[in-house]
Amino acid sequence: MKDIVRWVLTLLICSPLFGQFEKQSDLKLSNQHVNDLIKTDQGLLWVATQEGLNLFYDDESDVFFSKIEDSLSVLNSDIVKLSQGFKNDLIAFTKDGLSIYNPKNFSFNQIPLKSAPTSLLVDPVEKKIWITTNQSGIYVLDEQLT
Repeated sequence: MKDIVRWVLTLLICSPLFGQFEKQSDLKLSNQHVNDLIKTDQGLLWVATQEGLNLFYDDESDVFFSKIEDSLSVLNSDIVKLSQGFKNDLIAFTKDGLSIYNPKNFSFNQIPLKSAPTSLLVDPVEKKIWITTNQSGIYVLDEQLT
């Protein structure tokens, strides 16, 4: 009887530990530290990591990194947060500003900011995007993102 009680107590004590183990994903990510993810209406799965922005669609995948010499790459490879703007365009937050995905060119429009963006609000009536930052206040972008 004592053995059964010990076994039950051991099971009860150790069972919460099983939830602490990591489950590895089948997705091939540029970095295992995932900051955010979003699935668009078009069925694209975007995964923001500390080392690149990963895109998954159908059976294909792509990874976007920052390239200093390429103004059409993401602004910084450490993608902190993802959001959507007008027409559900993907907006990637980095410590240096925003990168807005252009599906026609398979590239990004870079919007450097003086400090890291923290949140975004899309105003569909006024056709403006309000962006809050850590230290440089609020930026307001129009529909053309200027």
